[in-house]
Amino acid sequence: MFELIRETQQQARIHAAETGAASAETMARSAQSRYQELAESIDRLSLLTRAMWSLLVEHTELTEQDLIARVKHLDLSDGVADGKVRAQPTECGKCKALISPKFRRCIYCGADRPPPESAFDRV
Repeated sequence: MFELIRETQQQARIHAAETGAASAETMARSAQSRYQELAESIDRLSLLTRAMWSLLVEHTELTEQDLIARVKHLDLSDGVADGKVRAQPTECGKCKALISPKFRRCIYCGADRPPPESAFDRV
């Protein structure tokens, strides 16, 4: 009788491990697919950025040094030289509290966040 109980418990553990492994495999495939989508998106954005820069160089007096200086300036616009531009909090039009870019409404009074000032803020 003890052997039967032990065998049943062992089979339950094996089944749980197999289910967990199948779930992990599904999650890994999903993550790999999402990674591939993001990599392709980055490639397209890189191509578009290079095309825009080449047009600007051809049709203006801008130089590579101008571009590098602007990148540094924009990088520091959020106060941190980290290669990123983070959205800044906005002031609530109703209660004047700062609203995190993560929220669409003020957490203090519930008012909608003011509309973005820039097209880049809308992305």
